[in-house]
Amino acid sequence: MRRSLYWLAPLGAVALVLALGAIHLASSRPDGLERVAQTQGFDRKERTSLSAPMPDYEISRLGSGLGKTAAGLLGVALTFGLVLGVGSLLARRRSNRRSSEPEHGPACGKRP
Repeated sequence: MRRSLYWLAPLGAVALVLALGAIHLASSRPDGLERVAQTQGFDRKERTSLSAPMPDYEISRLGSGLGKTAAGLLGVALTFGLVLGVGSLLARRRSNRRSSEPEHGPACGKRP
């Protein structure tokens, strides 16, 4: 493993602890937008254009406790993978850009 990737293990451990524990501490009450919709009475008029993959941050097939834990783990894993992938692509792009530059920097318009 490259030396610059050693920070991944502690960061991953913290993310897993948060996904496993903190998700059960989250409030089940509606957030600001849902509460306003309920107060104003237009929450019953809503139409769904796309269904969420994990509505209410829960995988309903697994039950309440396990479903929330699995949804949290899946969300952390997907986010972690996405950020790691984008970061890797950007680092590779930057490395390719540096290797394509002349050895002594840009030419600055001077001829040898």
